[in-house]
Amino acid sequence: MRCSPSEGKMQHFPKHLLHCFVDDNRCECNEHDGVLFRAELFSISPTEEQLCWERCCRSEMEIPDVQSRVARWLSWLNA
Repeated sequence: MRCSPSEGKMQHFPKHLLHCFVDDNRCECNEHDGVLFRAELFSISPTEEQLCWERCCRSEMEIPDVQSRVARWLSWLNA
């Protein structure tokens, strides 16, 4: 469920429509924006793609926190 008080909206995303992708560019960072690690959780509905959550790491120190968050999402999605 996603709540946005500023928009006054609540959205529900069924688990089977959620996807999690992780891009690990630490070995060869050739991204033009300097992103070493990127994680995305988004839903795909029949009408459109809605990105719900994205984290980009440009520092090695940020990666463990994002990995931990991704692990929690994957644990929930696979339950």
